[in-house]
Amino acid sequence: MKPTHLIIAVLLIIIAGMGFYQYHLSTQMTVTPTTTQLPKRVIIVTEASYPPFNMLNEKGEVEGFDIDLVKTLCERAHLECTVTAQSWDKIVTGLQTKQYDAIVNSMSITPDRKLFLAFSNPYQSNTLAFVVPIDSNIHKNNELKGKTIAVQKETVSAHYLEPAVNFGVLQVKVFEEQQAVWDSLIKHEVDAVLTDKLLAYTWLKTEAAKPFRFTDEFIVSEDKIGIAFRKEDTALIDKFNQALADVLKDGTYNKLNTKYFPFSIY
Repeated sequence: MKPTHLIIAVLLIIIAGMGFYQYHLSTQMTVTPTTTQLPKRVIIVTEASYPPFNMLNEKGEVEGFDIDLVKTLCERAHLECTVTAQSWDKIVTGLQTKQYDAIVNSMSITPDRKLFLAFSNPYQSNTLAFVVPIDSNIHKNNELKGKTIAVQKETVSAHYLEPAVNFGVLQVKVFEEQQAVWDSLIKHEVDAVLTDKLLAYTWLKTEAAKPFRFTDEFIVSEDKIGIAFRKEDTALIDKFNQALADVLKDGTYNKLNTKYFPFSIY
């Protein structure tokens, strides 16, 4: 066989082999099917320790802005919903294993989370803020160098501080629950707390928070908040998105907003 013919023959064999390989891969790949059926009862989970967005009242019932909003959305979508509480570290696993159908927990829509979760359209915008003792000499955020900051685990605040920690600019104490974050500040175990501005705004109005204040600068993080779902539950996501669009349009959202905050959080 001539060299040219040999080269052509080899190329044909390679191309044929590639075609078989691609076919073999396609038969092995699985695509997550979408679900067009709606559950008879939608089970919604929240942390219930993130006031004023989600919390337990004296009767042990979940309440807050997130809860009021999601109940309103369920009514608009003509869905029968139940809201239950679970610790933050078990919420996502519970959704993925179908113990729950949705998460409403002021949950940030991040690229990492979108790899394994689907989200509704945003229903809230978030800004980060540092909280320090009133008599602290920390006013500007660059004055936090060398200080110890408390954050809640797996939050936008925690991820925001990672570069500063890696470069040794400051130290971070990470807690499972937000209340533990506040407790560490009250006990003077840390110099400051980094958390959501809206969450801190509410906490600073409590008796326990009287000796504390914001720093003079807020962090605009472009953080958007949504309801989390399993990726395949497209029909359920569509229902909630339509209901959210309705309450934003007719003023219902603004009424809920005003109930908790004197400024817009959308």
